[in-house]
Amino acid sequence: MLAVFFGVFALAPDFAVARVFDLKRESFASYLNFSYGPSAAADGAFAGESAATGYSGKIDQNIVAEFGFVYTTSVISWRFGLEILKPAVVNATATDAGGAELYGVKSDILGVMPKIALEMNFVTRNSYRLYLSGFAGQASVTVTNTYTNLTVAPNADFEMQYKGGASAYGGALGYELAAFDTTSVLLEVGYRKLVFDQLTYGKDVAADFSSASRSAGDTVKRDGGDNRKLDFSGAYVSLGARWWLF
Repeated sequence: MLAVFFGVFALAPDFAVARVFDLKRESFASYLNFSYGPSAAADGAFAGESAATGYSGKIDQNIVAEFGFVYTTSVISWRFGLEILKPAVVNATATDAGGAELYGVKSDILGVMPKIALEMNFVTRNSYRLYLSGFAGQASVTVTNTYTNLTVAPNADFEMQYKGGASAYGGALGYELAAFDTTSVLLEVGYRKLVFDQLTYGKDVAADFSSASRSAGDTVKRDGGDNRKLDFSGAYVSLGARWWLF
């Protein structure tokens, strides 16, 4: 019995040896990224739908969370992920040309995009990696606008919901650094092209600013008759982490 005990004790250091983290040898990881950048969406979710000419608020930044997994070789990496686009909720006051307040609008936007990315690893060392990436995805968005304190038609609080889909693409320059244990951290600087130009009503509206009813599935138009568009294109900076499994 003592012989077995001392035999196991003697082997224990071999079991306790930590895995050596080497980016040149790792091949599969899960990841989580957060990106931030200026947004071209501005007041596109609600401008041009009434006599209002000014709004006290707009979307200034694109805020995106992304998670998924990555498979890498010495030269290329494949990234399969899901992006969640969630700009800050806008609470704005609409005014006319004379500055009179017409109503309040609260605009809440949520976007989701499955994506695939190809990374070209042009420098890979044991502790860091430099890469160029290109990605594509198919995004969907839901916009919920709530209108209150109306002094114009329809003179009653109401809500409108828009939905839409669009293709997205972009690219980035990235730097990955082995941080601790089997975790690496990432910094990316890139550009995303994402424009929703075929929005439809997500649910029926009894009366909008023109006192007209809208049915779910109808195309969302601005006052001038053109399609409402939401543009989330722009440059971004992303910070993230990868947890290498093997």
